[in-house]
Amino acid sequence: MLESESIIRRVAEIGALACELGQFNDAEIVFNGISAFAESPEAKTAAQLGMASVKISLGDFEPGIQLLSKELEAMGDDNMEALAILIFALYSNGQYKEAESLMLKIKENPAFKGSIAEEALLSMRN
Repeated sequence: MLESESIIRRVAEIGALACELGQFNDAEIVFNGISAFAESPEAKTAAQLGMASVKISLGDFEPGIQLLSKELEAMGDDNMEALAILIFALYSNGQYKEAESLMLKIKENPAFKGSIAEEALLSMRN
């Protein structure tokens, strides 16, 4: 099992790299594959977060927001990375009230305070 999880993690990194390079179709294929074959809840969550990132990168905010919201609900809002991506998507989609309410949650996390993510999200307010 450990080896398969390691392989899934590496494949997810390839999907993230494809997304960063603008190869969204390839990234979507990778994340769909992970979602289909992964056994652990963590791997399935990573695949869904990857798919949300692809949607958001394409400017297709609503499906990305829905995926992130669903995953965060299942995780109990504990994933600060996913929460930051969701806030970014909400701001980008003009859903400022929703983004601001989530900013309150993320600002409570000591790891977030003073981070680049904090600066980036706060700059979106203006």
